[in-house]
Amino acid sequence: MNNYNLSEINESFDLIFAISTFTHLLRKDATDYLKSIRNLIKPNGCIYITCFIIDEYFYRFSNETGKHTNLIQKEDGCFYGYEKQDFFCGYTPSIFDEMVSSCGFKIVSYEIGNWAKKPGSRTYQDTFVLIPY
Repeated sequence: MNNYNLSEINESFDLIFAISTFTHLLRKDATDYLKSIRNLIKPNGCIYITCFIIDEYFYRFSNETGKHTNLIQKEDGCFYGYEKQDFFCGYTPSIFDEMVSSCGFKIVSYEIGNWAKKPGSRTYQDTFVLIPY
């Protein structure tokens, strides 16, 4: 069940931020949210999204530290877990790209996050800038 209803918004936006939103959504909900955002963004607008990307850095970090071992792949390319009472998730790069492109967006910027001690990271979560196509 979705906890949001963006269809009632009758405006369009140049810039939309979704910070730490996609780290707490099941794949279907994340896709629905992206579709809703697609209807709100202006043709030349952009979206700034943060999430967790499950990549080789994640696996190395998890194996070396034992952290984030509760993230379990529940759907193809989608990993879900709980920490204390909070649900969180991560996506493989290919699944995240597929979700984004299926909703009418193109990734124009990607920066790795420090959440899994990814080298050269400047922010905690992985960050993306998307534009509509």
